Amino acid sequence: MAVLGSEAFPKPGKFAGMAALLLCGVAAYAILAATPQRGPAIERSYWIWNANDLDYAVADAGLILYQGNADADWHFHARGVSAYPLAGSGPVTLLFRLYKLGPPEDVAARYRSLKRRWASHGVAVAGLQIDYDSPSSRLPEYRRWLIRLRAQLAGEPVSVTSLVTYVFDAPQALERLAGVVDYLAMQLYAGYVPHDNIRSVVRFLRTSAISHRIGITLSPEFPPDAELCGRYCLGVSVFLNKDAPRP
Repeated sequence: MAVLGSEAFPKPGKFAGMAALLLCGVAAYAILAATPQRGPAIERSYWIWNANDLDYAVADAGLILYQGNADADWHFHARGVSAYPLAGSGPVTLLFRLYKLGPPEDVAARYRSLKRRWASHGVAVAGLQIDYDSPSSRLPEYRRWLIRLRAQLAGEPVSVTSLVTYVFDAPQALERLAGVVDYLAMQLYAGYVPHDNIRSVVRFLRTSAISHRIGITLSPEFPPDAELCGRYCLGVSVFLNKDAPRP
């Protein structure tokens, strides 16, 4: 039988050291298990209604640039941010505010014209957003109008803003409308503060499979982005409301 050397069995001091290491490992695992693990950061973009708003947007974030509105007589009024060499931003979307649904051909032509104007300043426009407060009862008509607009803008991303009231007044019509655009921008604010029904709307969005973005303001009363942006959420868009406190 071979004789074991003196190091075949650890000395008493080594048992203590091994036990200490084991206990430390168990403790570290317990701490990690108890610590909430952060998921990927939720992407934010910003609605820009005037040039001053750019001072409050995070660098490299997506920008939704207000370009003007079409009034009830279907006259387009240029507003918002004029084309210039915009640097340090993420994807740029142009926004039109509509007070009636006129010929979609007019909207498409103006979008293409403005896209070329921004391109001449080195800014690549990546889509159009329509801001139109359709009555809930006329969402089917709005949907048909959007289908016509998409036909005029083949290959261009098109999104629309959405009112909270649609969720309660016409949820099925809202889901059908969502099916003809790239996403809905659900405006979860009433003025500057969160809408009273924000939780119900978030539950609807989490279960309806609608591609959407969450629209909030800078109000500290809004829940964290992760509580608002679920499985079908593409990110959070921030409205830099004029009532927001400025730093």
